[in-house]
Amino acid sequence: MNRDIHNNHSGMNPIIASRHSNRNFKKLITPKQRKRFLKKIFNNDVSDFTKFADLIINIKSLKNAKILMDFYFYKNGIDPDSKDALEFVNVVYDFLDDLTN
Repeated sequence: MNRDIHNNHSGMNPIIASRHSNRNFKKLITPKQRKRFLKKIFNNDVSDFTKFADLIINIKSLKNAKILMDFYFYKNGIDPDSKDALEFVNVVYDFLDDLTN
């Protein structure tokens, strides 16, 4: 687990910190965005979206986050320059930026 992420959760054990971050990540996405992202990026696969959220909280850099997102875009046939993909990237980067500040 990324020490910086763990340290930003003031002494929580890694499992609790991880769950806490996952919930916060999902809360950054509005219900309207969630519905659109599930449809457009995750092919309506809630499990796939949850797996992504679980992975993104342990990412150590924006570069690695970009690699993970590119994997999901490629896997699901998403144009990384599409409006939905770019909006999703912004949400992920905002989440990671909040964790590191």
